[in-house]
Amino acid sequence: MAMTSMVNRQLVFKAALMVFVALCVAAIGAPNDTTPKSSCTFGDCHVEYQSAEHTHAPVEAGVCKFCHRPASDDKHLFKLAREGSDLCSTCHWEMESHRNIHQGFDGGGCSSCHDPHGSDNPFLLPEATTADTCESCHAEIIGSRSTLHTPVATGSCTVCHDPHDADPMRSDAGTADLCFQCHEATSDELGTLDHIHAPVQTGSCASCHDPHGSDHAMNLRDDVPGLCYQCHEDIMTTVQAAKSQHSVASEPGGCTVCHTPHASSVRFGLKTDPLTLCRSCHEEEVTTKGGETISGFAHQVEGKEFLHGPVRQRDCGACHNSHGSDHFRLLHGEYSPKFYASFDLNNFQLCFSCHPQRGVLTEETTNLTDFRNGSHNLHYAHVNRPDKGRTCRACHATHGSNHPKHISEWIWFGGWELPVTFEKTQTGGSCDSGCHGLRAYDRDTPVEYDRDSIPLDGDDTPPEIPRGQ
Repeated sequence: MAMTSMVNRQLVFKAALMVFVALCVAAIGAPNDTTPKSSCTFGDCHVEYQSAEHTHAPVEAGVCKFCHRPASDDKHLFKLAREGSDLCSTCHWEMESHRNIHQGFDGGGCSSCHDPHGSDNPFLLPEATTADTCESCHAEIIGSRSTLHTPVATGSCTVCHDPHDADPMRSDAGTADLCFQCHEATSDELGTLDHIHAPVQTGSCASCHDPHGSDHAMNLRDDVPGLCYQCHEDIMTTVQAAKSQHSVASEPGGCTVCHTPHASSVRFGLKTDPLTLCRSCHEEEVTTKGGETISGFAHQVEGKEFLHGPVRQRDCGACHNSHGSDHFRLLHGEYSPKFYASFDLNNFQLCFSCHPQRGVLTEETTNLTDFRNGSHNLHYAHVNRPDKGRTCRACHATHGSNHPKHISEWIWFGGWELPVTFEKTQTGGSCDSGCHGLRAYDRDTPVEYDRDSIPLDGDDTPPEIPRGQ
């Protein structure tokens, strides 16, 4: 369609130019050029100029002196009426409006693409098609690419390029506007979404896509994730150096499993909210390449009355780094996979990113926690121990529970599943976990017991908590 439109414009312009030339001839006269005997194409001289399917208007009108001036009558030598592109712009004045002149045109080389007398090809081109003409200089554009952009494959260079202008694209408004003339669905999508990928936002489609062709899917300049790493170097470092690696982040095409490359209604260009996205892979049990089994997520949250805040907010990224981490289970901070951990604030780094440290640093309190016997802080009693401090996961379910405060139904200890048997009361509660006998606490009326008898018995070096807990 673009080629047909251009041909029609060329025919209209040619007709107008013929009229213009005729008027010029009438006004200035054309001695020695008004009869067949004096024409340059008379007899055996330059007859081929009149036989071409497409003839330049001055040639067709027989006004050779419109472009040529005699330099030596006796030697039959002529010179151009004006130098370089100035000669052509005498009639083709619209060419002067170009701000970025195509190299051949700028050097006066209009004839490198157009025959100034006549041609059997449209636009007086030396080759059969526009694409063939372009390729005579720009052969590297196609090269050995396995997949070509549709305009390139169909030889429609002028769909995107103005052949007289060296500006890379036809559109003055930017690359994206040019691309959107065909890729309307992408344009419509961007108008409805809040989170737009930076190259799309700046109209730099060619940052990721080669507009002529590529050996990669979707005419990308490189495979994913290599292409993404060109801008997201920090992500590349995380993926490659992380001790705990998310396999999908380094797999071919892995970035697009979670992210949409143009725009999204979710931050970071995610395809959907993080919880739904993560559950698409982790709903059921997963075995890693290293042979580790990660428990399915469904049973940890389905039907649970009390969900951990980030789960309730559908924000897995609050605790997990989806690209990789130096911590267990891709966590942002240390969260021991073991039942015991000697007390060190660094061992509880993840939890303390939201929960105040004072809860395990203060032995006596009346307001820091509800888990206290009178004023005795039972979080402190369980956690703040130099040898066998209990980690958060010893009592709390990481993702969700049917008990208040996310208390677990059971704990994994030394290869055994031990029921927690937690009972909550109005002012306290009780626990009969198997780690110790029945213990009760009450904030208002402290339960009498010997504090020294509270240490839990058990294996000094229990295994890591399995099943993705």
